Amino acid sequence: LLKTLAIIFDSGTSKKLEMDDFCKYIDRQEIIDTPPKISIEITITKSNNEKEDVTNEDLSVIANWLTKLEDNYEAKLTYEFFLPEKFHDAYKERAKELELNQIWKVIKQEYLRFYTYKIWAGELENFQLVDSESLQKFDFQFLDAIRDVERDMFSGKNTLLKDILDFFLDYDIKTSNDHTDVKKAKLKAERDKFAQYAKPLIENIDQRIQSGKSKILQYIQDTGASFKNLIPNFEGEISETEIYNVLRLIVEHETGEKIPVTHNGLGYNNLIFMSLLLAKMQVNTSQQYLDNNAKVYSLLLVEEPEAHLHPSMQYKFLKFLSNNIQDNQVRQIFITSHSTHITSATSLDNIICLYTDSNNQTIAGYPAKTFEGNDSSKKYVERFLDAVKSDMLFAERILLVEGIAEQLLIPAFAQYLDKSLEDHHVSVINVGGRYFKHFLQIFDKTKNGHLPKTVVCITDTDP
Repeated sequence: LLKTLAIIFDSGTSKKLEMDDFCKYIDRQEIIDTPPKISIEITITKSNNEKEDVTNEDLSVIANWLTKLEDNYEAKLTYEFFLPEKFHDAYKERAKELELNQIWKVIKQEYLRFYTYKIWAGELENFQLVDSESLQKFDFQFLDAIRDVERDMFSGKNTLLKDILDFFLDYDIKTSNDHTDVKKAKLKAERDKFAQYAKPLIENIDQRIQSGKSKILQYIQDTGASFKNLIPNFEGEISETEIYNVLRLIVEHETGEKIPVTHNGLGYNNLIFMSLLLAKMQVNTSQQYLDNNAKVYSLLLVEEPEAHLHPSMQYKFLKFLSNNIQDNQVRQIFITSHSTHITSATSLDNIICLYTDSNNQTIAGYPAKTFEGNDSSKKYVERFLDAVKSDMLFAERILLVEGIAEQLLIPAFAQYLDKSLEDHHVSVINVGGRYFKHFLQIFDKTKNGHLPKTVVCITDTDP
């Protein structure tokens, strides 16, 4: 899912796909009639809490992609990876003589090199190609589960940290309400002041190298590198950007003890890295700083944050990201997770559950949609969907029980029968009484967005 978004919005991701990217669940006649292709369709719509002034700015970017022009606008992008039409006849003649597995081999060996891609804007039948300038307005930042954050951030030589430092240098002047010309004058004054401080440093180095310089120049003359009266010498100046190279992130304790950030745990360093990345995204969307080069849509994608964070830090990280969205620093965030701590700290409205059914089709479940028209049940479930109960979103099969006694006994009974609930991905969820009706709505097949799971409720003989 995250890769599909990257294919369209990330300029650094290859648009050309491989043989293993094709869906293989196609019957023989279908693949003979039409060469297989890969299609990714992305729809952009106005969110419920979107501000009008932001919307107008958005529309200027996606104007040529619109499929609905009313207030609740809709825009569409479609990526296609396909075999050009001129190869179709030869392909069909070749394919109709082969078995299905042989057809795939022929595609890989003989036709894959001819495959090409296009990204279409708006309705597909219009065949309007997307303009790259509009796509550049999307700031796509992806944090995968396995990453070397030490390599990515801890020195001023790194591009990420350098860009952030450059943006936040003289931040008070850049964000002031002064006229643009006044800001430029103040920034120039600060640069001039820095140059005055830097000049004595250069002179000091020049003085200390005088005696050795004659020796160096002698070597140059002896090797014949000096000719036509051109004599190499040394000259230089220091800019703020070059000073960044000597800066490095440290951790300073309240006692004054300082250690490199590399001595931190991986989880804390990932949090620091994400913080820097969010700061970089603020840089990228600043019109004051970048003018027309500023990004409009900022997308942050985080794969399995639980890989490096313990539960309480997962919760804190999630709240931090929520605040960033409210402050419009990041426009949209995608998180993939297997953590019940993440889901328990997230509103039902923000949860989408992905499953593979028996036909190998991926199904998306939207738990919040199952409560439409029943806010009381939705509030009840959200209140009680803690890290234990939210396991129902991940398990393949679910046993809902009334209390702690059943929660402890049912797995024991299964063991006596040599049936492991864990091996069959069955979760025993204690709902704390006979409140099954609230939770069962999530799995009700008559509800839009239901989760396709087998559910059993076990009650006792209480009146």
